[in-house]
Amino acid sequence: MILLFLGIIVGIGTIGREAPPGFPPVETIRELVRARQPHLFLDDLAETMGAPELDGHDLRALLRRFDEIGGEASAAELTTIEGIRGVMLRRYGHPGRAFDVLWRAFRGSEDRDEREALLEQLFQAARASRQEQEFLRVTSDTALLLEFGQTLNDFRALSATAAPPLPEKRRGKMLLAWVMLLILPWFIAEWRVYRWRQRFPGPAERQGPFFAFMRSSIGVVTSIVSAVLVLAFNLPTALGFEAAAGPALAHLLVVYLSTLRPLHRLDREVRGATWGFLAYARAVIGMAMVNAALLVVPIGAALILRAMTANLPLWPITWPLGVGLGFPALCGALLLLYPLLVPWILWMRRLPADQRPPGAAGLEVPLYRWDLSGSKIYNALAFGYLSPTQAIAISSPLLEEFPEPSLRAILEHEKAHLAQGHLFVYFLLMLAGAMVGGVYAVVWPLEVQRLLMMGPGFWQIGGFFLVLMGLLAVFRRLAWEHETAADAQAATAVGREAYLQALTELTCANYLPERVREGEEAQGIHPPLQERKRRLRAADGECFLPTHPPSTVTLVALWRSRLAVDWKSGQTEAEHLCALDYHLTSPEPAGRWRELAARHAAFGSECLVRRDGRGLEVLACAQKSCARQADPPLPADRICLLCSAGQREALGDPRLTWTGTPTGCRLLTS
Repeated sequence: MILLFLGIIVGIGTIGREAPPGFPPVETIRELVRARQPHLFLDDLAETMGAPELDGHDLRALLRRFDEIGGEASAAELTTIEGIRGVMLRRYGHPGRAFDVLWRAFRGSEDRDEREALLEQLFQAARASRQEQEFLRVTSDTALLLEFGQTLNDFRALSATAAPPLPEKRRGKMLLAWVMLLILPWFIAEWRVYRWRQRFPGPAERQGPFFAFMRSSIGVVTSIVSAVLVLAFNLPTALGFEAAAGPALAHLLVVYLSTLRPLHRLDREVRGATWGFLAYARAVIGMAMVNAALLVVPIGAALILRAMTANLPLWPITWPLGVGLGFPALCGALLLLYPLLVPWILWMRRLPADQRPPGAAGLEVPLYRWDLSGSKIYNALAFGYLSPTQAIAISSPLLEEFPEPSLRAILEHEKAHLAQGHLFVYFLLMLAGAMVGGVYAVVWPLEVQRLLMMGPGFWQIGGFFLVLMGLLAVFRRLAWEHETAADAQAATAVGREAYLQALTELTCANYLPERVREGEEAQGIHPPLQERKRRLRAADGECFLPTHPPSTVTLVALWRSRLAVDWKSGQTEAEHLCALDYHLTSPEPAGRWRELAARHAAFGSECLVRRDGRGLEVLACAQKSCARQADPPLPADRICLLCSAGQREALGDPRLTWTGTPTGCRLLTS
């Protein structure tokens, strides 16, 4: 894909060096120049070509024609060409440079009509570049006042015109509107937290919903909308600020921090975290900056290109191939440098060899301690696209509170990401997205010139987010596959059930959802716990996940009645009672195993039907778990004995051997 985009960029950039079909010859260009109307030249040329306006390829061909004419043109023609260049600079985002070029053309012109047109262009360039005082200074010559007295007086009047001061009452209303826009995102955040508490009042109900609620982007969206409204209503300028960008940026930061305040209180309430608000805000903003590489890197590359274009006027037009290759090259360089900033952004400290946990033995990349003291965030991440910048970071709660076997299993998962080159694949994906921007630069150079110097238009913003959403969709699809591959390698290193136990502990500690809830599947880049379990166990057989876990109270009551029957009537009656639950109808052995597994799954258990046809493994038994949670606890071993007897009775195979495990059981043929 990258090579394809590269070929498109180079091909279009090479073809675009020639004049477009229908572009006028040198003689026609010289005739238009001799008309001495630099302010109308570009429109007249477009009319000659039968086009509504000139595009980037037309302007590039025009500048080449000017170079061809330069050696043969008269002084008057060169002055007009200089004026046309000044008009182009003013029109396409370089008013400061246009002012100097137009002033030179004005002084060199001897045609009064041309001089008057250049004077008007000079004034417009001065206003656009905020050089009104310089314009007044250079046009204060007595001879100019005599020649263009009325015109200059009109320009001076326009320069001196200032907006009348706002009435005090209107000023107060605008200030009140700004305060309301400051408060609105915080109010929405408080209301959302209040509604969430009402909806999920108990700890048992908050496992998945808490994670989904905390990662919601509504706070970011409301903050951005609030800042955009401040700019749309022009509140900073109306209240006396010279520039609107600085106050709007400060407004965005303040309102975003205010939306984090209710979330911080909820985090302390649900997770039992003890960290302060500043530490919480620092961690949230830092993680957002790291996760927003897809957004930050292209914007950073565009800002660098803008600075280059400011020093090389009309560069995107005169050499679109340079911009087409420069944008992806800058994005690639920034992406490679980005991992070097991660330890600084997230306040990480590199662990020396003697302070590493035993589970990190043999780790060949740097290991960082991610300082999240006081939080309840248990996380580890691998970062770095190339070997010299790759590393693994472990949050301080995970490093200090998790048992050693679980910590080793989590580290094996992160090592698998690095060993299998998953991060380099993400780098190539983002570079391919940058190549789309390079293609845009060589196909529409004039639009890129306007974007860099005048800011993006509506369609450009829409196109950027369309590409971004496409990259995120591909990224999520790849991420699920990469997580599965990393899970498989980690399970091989530490054992499947040991790894799944560590994964379960991590999921519960972070309040992650165990299974997919409606509306969440399209958002997460990590598969839910149940999906990861299913994928890992699929290599050994068909996995059945719990569908409708029963109420603990109901299940305990049922088993108390069963145990009572067993005590009063004897073993035979109890086995018969169990056998009724496991009544199977399939005539084939494989079908009976699957039917039995489905019964267990409907009863809240996780089961695995062995691929070799030997039997069934109950990986997580809901009955055993509920028995241990009962008050007083029920005899789990006795329940297993009754349940296994019922299963053997239902299957009717004398070769079956039942074996209990800490979380379930195995029913296999010998």
